[in-house]
Amino acid sequence: MNYTGIQCPVCGKAFKPNDDIVVCPDCGAPYHRECFEKAGGCIFTDRHGTSFTWTPPRQKPPYAEAPGNSNMKRCPRCGAPNPKTALFCSHCGQPLTGNRSYYGSPYYRPGQAPGSQGGPSQQGGPSSPQNPGGYPPYGGYPGGPVPFGFDPLGGIPPTQEIDGVPAGDLAKFVQSNTPYYLPVFRNLKLFGKGRFNFSSFFFTGIWLLYRKQYRLGAIFAAVMGTLSTLYFYLSYLCYPIYLPLMEQAGISSASPYGISGQQWIRLSELIYSLPVRQQMLLMSPGLILLIRLVLMIICGFIGNRTYLKFSLEKVKRIRREAPDEESANARFREEGGVNTAVAVLFGICLLILSFFFFE
Repeated sequence: MNYTGIQCPVCGKAFKPNDDIVVCPDCGAPYHRECFEKAGGCIFTDRHGTSFTWTPPRQKPPYAEAPGNSNMKRCPRCGAPNPKTALFCSHCGQPLTGNRSYYGSPYYRPGQAPGSQGGPSQQGGPSSPQNPGGYPPYGGYPGGPVPFGFDPLGGIPPTQEIDGVPAGDLAKFVQSNTPYYLPVFRNLKLFGKGRFNFSSFFFTGIWLLYRKQYRLGAIFAAVMGTLSTLYFYLSYLCYPIYLPLMEQAGISSASPYGISGQQWIRLSELIYSLPVRQQMLLMSPGLILLIRLVLMIICGFIGNRTYLKFSLEKVKRIRREAPDEESANARFREEGGVNTAVAVLFGICLLILSFFFFE
C-alpha cells in the first residue's frame, strides 16, 4: 500500500515518499519510525486482538483542481494538478499514463522508499555488492523483461537516482521514448552495460540533431555530408571510365541475368591495366562507403552513452539555475525532447544533394 499523503496517527503529518515508515503487524497502522518509537509502539494496542483493522482516513487531496478545468489531471500519487498532456507529475515524478508503477510492482513494500535498503519492517529486493540498492539485475524484472508497455519510465522508480539525477527528472527531459532510454541509462550507470542504438546507426548525425545534441550532431552531420558529397562527385567522375570498360567486358545494363563470373574477371583485368591514378579514382567511392559504415557503427555504439551524458549535464544545470519547480519543468520542456524540424531539414538537404549529382 502507498502511504504517501496519509497522516501519521501520532504527529498528524502526511507521509512523504522517502519517509521511514513502520507498520504495526497487528492492525496495519503506519507510523514515522521516530513517532512509533516515541509512542512506545502502536497507539491502538488496546484494540489489538479484536476485529479492528486500521484503515486510512478520508481526507482531502493535498492539491485541488479548479472546478470545471478539463485541461488538468490530478496525480494519482500526490494529487498535484498537471496539464492534461503531461506524461509525468511535475511535483513527484509519478507517471501519469498507464497503470503500472513502482508502487504497484513486486519491489514495493509498505513504508519503503524507492531504492532504499530494507529493514525489519520494510524489505526490498535482494541486495548484494553486484546488485546495489536491491534493484532488479541487468536484463529484466521478475517474470520477464522490463515492462516498457505499461510504464513511461520503463519500470524505473521516478525517485531512483541515476548519477545523482532522479529518473523522473530525466524522463521530463528526454520526453520522447522514455521507456527505452530510462532503463538503458540505469543499466549504463549501475552495470556498465550499453545497448546498440540503431536510430543513431541508421541516421548518423541526423539522430544527434534530432535529440538536440547540436554540437556533436553538427560534427557528425558535417562529416557525413562531406563524405556523401565526395561519394557522389567521385562516382560522377568514375562513370565515364567505367562505361567503356563494361562494354569491353561484355556487360550490359539491360542484361536480365546480371554479371557473370567471367565478366567480373574480365572487368577486373581491364581495371588493373589502367594507370594507377585511374585505379585509385575507381576505388575511392568504395573506400568512402567503408569510412561511412565505420562512422555509422561508431555512432551506434556511443549514441546512448553520449545522450546519457548530455541529459545528465542538462538536467543538473537546470536544477542549479531554476529558482523553483515550475521554472525547472518549463526548461525541461524547452531544452529537452526532440527537434524534428532540424533533423528533417538535414535529411532533405542530403536528398537534394543526391538528386543533383544523379541528374
